[in-house]
Amino acid sequence: MSERDTLAAQLAALEPAAPAAVLPAVSDRQFFQALAAAGTISQDAALAAVMTGTLPARIEAAVAGLPAAEQFAARMLLSGATAFERGHPMVAQLGAALGYDAAALDALWRQAAAL
Repeated sequence: MSERDTLAAQLAALEPAAPAAVLPAVSDRQFFQALAAAGTISQDAALAAVMTGTLPARIEAAVAGLPAAEQFAARMLLSGATAFERGHPMVAQLGAALGYDAAALDALWRQAAAL
């Protein structure tokens, strides 16, 4: 194999992988209902979150674990959003605090989108 062929083979191996499928936004109802279905929060807590914006205790504890400068924005987002984007940076942060890794968050998002 020539040096040129070797270089071409190496460059071909560097082609980026196909991008991961973008998960759809989910409504606040879908988000909190999926968390309740997964046992992360109670059904009553999910209803309160959707009806009044009251954060479930586990989510409030996760928010309290964020740096102080981020807590207000997190509470505003979680209590006031009508839709949640999987790609939002806060999703990974709060998901980790609730025990979800990236794959588990993706699965939760798919479940929520199906509700």
